[in-house]
Amino acid sequence: MPWAKNGIPPKSVTVDFANKALSRFKAREDLSFVLREQHQVVGTCSVPRLAWEVPVFEIGYWLRASARGRGLMTEAVIGLRDYLVQYCNPLRLEIRCDSANAASRSVAVRTGFLEEATIRKSRRNNQGKLADETIYAWFPEEITEVNR
Repeated sequence: MPWAKNGIPPKSVTVDFANKALSRFKAREDLSFVLREQHQVVGTCSVPRLAWEVPVFEIGYWLRASARGRGLMTEAVIGLRDYLVQYCNPLRLEIRCDSANAASRSVAVRTGFLEEATIRKSRRNNQGKLADETIYAWFPEEITEVNR
């Protein structure tokens, strides 16, 4: 996520982001949720790509380093996954992440997504270097005990 490498943004940038996110949420173009802990933003869990015509949706997430290791993102992804199943009737859900990002990959696996493919040299990481992207998929009709 290129925006994450610049540190904490000024309040005006955050307010602008929130206003745009609300507009996109109302238009059903992007469903973004903020994770807060004791009045502090610690992460986001969102659906940045919605292909309503299929329907297939991608779940994306980011968590502040100080909030990692406590299951917060796992809980958020499960909650968003279940919300999408209940209210958006997806055929397929995806998580796409940098193949070198072990934490993101671990969240995908813990939340019942199955590794489907790795696309080599398909993106640039925050250092500008070529990176591979791993795609995980979850299918509501294939609900198992892991997915519950």
